[in-house]
Amino acid sequence: MDVSTSSKPRESWIDCLRGLAILLVIADHSAIATAQRLGSAPHIVEALNDAANPFRMATLMFLSGMLLPQSLRKTRRQYFCGKFSHIAWPYLLWSCIILGVYSLGYWIQGTQPLGLGMFLRIIYSPPTLLWYLAYLLVFYLIAAWLSCRLKVLLIPLTMIASGLVGGDASWQSMLYLFGFFLAGDMAARTRAKWEAFMTNPAALAAGALLAVLAAAVSAAGGEVRYQAIWAVPVAGGIFVAIPIAKALATTRVGQLVAGEGRDSIVYYVTHAVVVLILAESLAAIGVSSTWAIYLVCFISALAVGWIALRCARRSAAVEWAFRLPLVRVRV
Repeated sequence: MDVSTSSKPRESWIDCLRGLAILLVIADHSAIATAQRLGSAPHIVEALNDAANPFRMATLMFLSGMLLPQSLRKTRRQYFCGKFSHIAWPYLLWSCIILGVYSLGYWIQGTQPLGLGMFLRIIYSPPTLLWYLAYLLVFYLIAAWLSCRLKVLLIPLTMIASGLVGGDASWQSMLYLFGFFLAGDMAARTRAKWEAFMTNPAALAAGALLAVLAAAVSAAGGEVRYQAIWAVPVAGGIFVAIPIAKALATTRVGQLVAGEGRDSIVYYVTHAVVVLILAESLAAIGVSSTWAIYLVCFISALAVGWIALRCARRSAAVEWAFRLPLVRVRV
């Protein structure tokens, strides 16, 4: 999830599935930005985003957990420096940039810019769309000190705990997603066992049925995301998505999506700024078409991410925006 190179090849299906999840994140945030300015986004887009709500972040956390065993093979210094370089640094930097853009907008509109307190929240209570990186950093730091048995035991315990703190959305989502992160770690360490189910039609059918149920309830307005009782259907969706991603990764389109997933950190941190600025600017000049604002935000976010990635590969100065050069390893 960075812009560096690695001697160890990555599995293309993991990057492909990560890329698909990031596309869904950008699609969702583009729709949210459109709705905030015009009152709604294209209805079909909103319906699809609602259906995908339970799966996006859970999938990203599961895939990050699958990379944990590989990360833990590094020395402690490499491990912690890598997490700071590839996760903490872009989170801190781009959170400040996003809040700075908000403050500039408020200043232009003649209202009070954001105060220091909002910027300090970056450290203890993520105030921007980049909260995923803050959670991921915490998960990696905690997991470094847990035994394999304890990590497995914590999967159901974190899910139960997430249901018991339902009044606090931040703790609920963090505990829930930590369960999927740990499930990814367990899956990476027991691949021979669960991959056998990938050829079982009955298992795939059951996973698909559960996933469709969760998506349908979510699209109908039900509260599914980060709800412990829906964890198994969401896991079923991930289970079904894996063979799909493996098949897609062998195609030209899949290779393009995998390329985006391999360096998803660039697309993830830049898209928030692009969507924010474009949605506000287009609405300010009188654009009233929800499709126009949505498509411009979505396509531009991908284009800016692609351009930023290529600039980072050619310029050490630009690369600093996405990776602090402490160690050159992937996360």
